[in-house]
Amino acid sequence: MGCATCANTGYRGRIPLVEVLVSNPQFAELVATAATPPQLQKAVAIGGYRTLRDCAVERVRKGETTLQEVERVVGEVGDADEATTKSGEEVPSAPPVPHVLLVDDDPINRALARTLLQKTGFRVSEAADGAAGLALLEADPGFTLMVLDLEMPVLGGREVLARVRHSAATAGLPVIVLTGSPSEELEAQLMEDGADDYVRKPLEPARFVARIKAALRRAGAAEALTA
Repeated sequence: MGCATCANTGYRGRIPLVEVLVSNPQFAELVATAATPPQLQKAVAIGGYRTLRDCAVERVRKGETTLQEVERVVGEVGDADEATTKSGEEVPSAPPVPHVLLVDDDPINRALARTLLQKTGFRVSEAADGAAGLALLEADPGFTLMVLDLEMPVLGGREVLARVRHSAATAGLPVIVLTGSPSEELEAQLMEDGADDYVRKPLEPARFVARIKAALRRAGAAEALTA
């Protein structure tokens, strides 16, 4: 449906879709040594690079446009879209970069976790409290995994976890809880509440990354069984 204001298109005004690649020494070295496309893609993903397709889909999720309009302007953005080489040979598009939602009120711990996740090749969105984390999750239910601090003011980790598990949109989202408590009883309760795993603070980099990867593997296996 349209009107005179939108020239009978159903849309008014324009919004930008931006694909920006910010170079860094690691990326420059890869280019200089003729690295393969997958190596280059992984390097830019660590730096937070998003494709035009990712930007367009995010606009759709925010309700700012529609898939039909994005496809008209940008091209096919469906999950099964494929890239085409100059020779005309179709090749599968690269798998999406895992998107982790990191919720922690401690800026130092959050910065450490973010750095470890990005170095591992994940895309990270951050929230400084439970309410902000739930807001991000509501706006974009497509996160791959949530890293959730247990002790936070106003809205603690257990309440956030309960809300995540009681929402149909996020019930299957893998959640790893960060806890500074050595209590085994508490950790058992967290698992009963629906946490997929827990990591004790202060973070040990190797163990933290290993637990993240293990949770994603289990989630992948579960999806394969239910497919």
